[in-house]
Amino acid sequence: MANTETPRKSKIDPVRVASDDCAISVGRVMVDGVITEAGTQNFVHKGEWVDIIPVQTMRETMAITRLMGGGESESTIDAARRLTAPFEELCEVLAKRVMDWNWTDNWGDPMPNPQDDPGVLRDLSNDELFWLIGAAQNGAGTDRKNDSTP
Repeated sequence: MANTETPRKSKIDPVRVASDDCAISVGRVMVDGVITEAGTQNFVHKGEWVDIIPVQTMRETMAITRLMGGGESESTIDAARRLTAPFEELCEVLAKRVMDWNWTDNWGDPMPNPQDDPGVLRDLSNDELFWLIGAAQNGAGTDRKNDSTP
C-alpha cells in the first residue's frame, strides 16, 4: 500500500523502479567474503515498486564508500564500530530519495515510507538494502525494469 499522504514534490522527477528482482537469499554461505553457496532466492517484492529520485548526493556516495572500504584485518567489533556511523548516514540520505513505495514486510503488511522514517531502512535485510542502493544509483539503467512515474 502506497503512502496515503500527499508526497513531497521534488524539483527532480522520481523514477519508478519495479522491485520484482529484489531477492532475499536464505541459506547463503560466505567464506572469507566469497559466496560458496548461493542459497535460495526469495523474491519478496514482486509486483511492488519504489519511486526514487535518480540523483545521488556526495554525502550518500561517501557513506557507501566508507561502508564498502577496507576492514578485512579488523575484528568484528571494530568493524561494527567503524561502520555504524556511515550506515546510519546512508539510511538517512537514501531515505530522502525514496519519494514513495508500496513495499510490504515479510508478513505482507505495508511498510512506512522511509522518507517519513529513515529507521525503516535500518530494518531491511542486507539484500533489500543493497538492492535499494543499486536502484538508487541506476534506477533508470539497463539492468532494471523502469516504469513511468504516475
